[in-house]
Amino acid sequence: MGLSFLTDNELALAEQIVENVYDFFDTAETTVLYEKLFEHYIWEMPYGTAKGRTGDPCQWLFNKLDEELS
Repeated sequence: MGLSFLTDNELALAEQIVENVYDFFDTAETTVLYEKLFEHYIWEMPYGTAKGRTGDPCQWLFNKLDEELS
């Protein structure tokens, strides 16, 4: 399945995030991408990370993107 739920533009943006060109909250587009990824991966993300208590959801999503794009 991978990242097939993303549009071509969102996928290109995700690649730029992994390449450290953008942060999730640099632009409105990256914020929308974060929200879409969060909604999609919420069931895989540890509860404490999703709530920001025991981990950083941005970092978790960044690592997930890196894994999916490798």
